Amino acid sequence: MTAVTKEWDEADDVALLRRLRADESGAITTLMRRYTESLLRFALYLVGSRDAAEDIVQHVFVQLWERRAIIDPECHLKPYLFRSVRNRALDEQDALGVRNRYRDHIQADAAAGAVLSLVPNPEEAILTETMVQAALDRLPERRRIAVRLRLMESMTHAEIANVLGITPVAAQSLVTRGIADLKKIIWRA
Repeated sequence: MTAVTKEWDEADDVALLRRLRADESGAITTLMRRYTESLLRFALYLVGSRDAAEDIVQHVFVQLWERRAIIDPECHLKPYLFRSVRNRALDEQDALGVRNRYRDHIQADAAAGAVLSLVPNPEEAILTETMVQAALDRLPERRRIAVRLRLMESMTHAEIANVLGITPVAAQSLVTRGIADLKKIIWRA
C-alpha cells in the first residue's frame, strides 16, 4: 500500500468517524463493510471459533456506535479496531475459561511434528500454509500476534504497536524475532 493510499484511507476514516459522531447510521455501515472481514479473520485467529469471532466483532462495532459521541475522529481507526478485537477476545477467553495454554502447546507441538515429518524439503515447507501455521502456533503469543498482523493483515509496525499497546520499536523487534523464530522452526524440520 502506498503512502498516498494510506493517507487517503486515514482521511476517509476521519471523515467517517465525524459522520458517526453526527449520528449518521450510514457511517457505521460503511465502517463495517470496510473492516469486518479483516477483523473477523483476526478474531477467528485469536479465539478459534467462527461464532465467537463474529460475536467479538459485532460487540466491537456496537461499542463503537455506543461510544460515537466520545470517540476522537483523529484516532487511528484501524489499529483501534484491531486492539478492541484483541482486548475483547482476551476478555472472552478469561471470562469463559476457553483457552488452556498447556493443552494448546502440546497439540501445536504434536501437529507441527506431524506436519514437519511429511514435508520432504525446506523449500516446500516454506510454501506450505499448514507448515507456516504450525510454526506460527509454536511462537510465544505476542510474537505470534505481531507476525500475523504484519504478514497477514499488512499492518505497519506503528499499527501493530497500537494494537498491542507497545512502542513501534518494540513491535518491530517482536516481528523481527518472530520471523527469525519461524525460520528456525521450519528449517529444523
